[in-house]
Amino acid sequence: RWLWRMNAGRMEAEVVRDSVISVAGKLDPTMGGQELENETSLSTYRRSIYYSSHPESGGKSPFGELFDAPDAIDCYRRTQSIVPQQALALANSELVHAMAAAVVVQLSPPTSDEGQSGLEQFVTRAFERILSRVPTAVERDLCLRALAAQRDVLVREQVADPLPRACESLVRALLNHNDFITI
Repeated sequence: RWLWRMNAGRMEAEVVRDSVISVAGKLDPTMGGQELENETSLSTYRRSIYYSSHPESGGKSPFGELFDAPDAIDCYRRTQSIVPQQALALANSELVHAMAAAVVVQLSPPTSDEGQSGLEQFVTRAFERILSRVPTAVERDLCLRALAAQRDVLVREQVADPLPRACESLVRALLNHNDFITI
């Protein structure tokens, strides 16, 4: 008879963008000001509420087009969809790449001298920062194997500093995790 919890649902476009920027510690909390154009939404860190929303072309931000922004024609109602392009946007967006790099810097990536314990600590800190929980043993082992595999690929490609780049890849995967984009 009584609901004891809210049904789980996907975050709205604005919340996804603001959450990604907030996790990196770059969200601009300034209140008020002029409405901003959507073309700048991937290069500035103002809260998404300050970007325009209108039915004409260019009336939605790039994240808004993929993550069900309000539709002015439908009285700003939102539809909920889950499409592959959403996951691709969270994996390949320049904004997400920049925020993942910022998260890695803030979490201080492990050095090769720290070995396995440094990697485990990084995985735990990343989970706590992004998903607000510690990883399960299975998740931790999968992340450690993924970090090792990514680092090996980057070493073969002769990328400078392969470990921080591998950590960025892990952070992007966590930003795409269902626990991050679901309320």
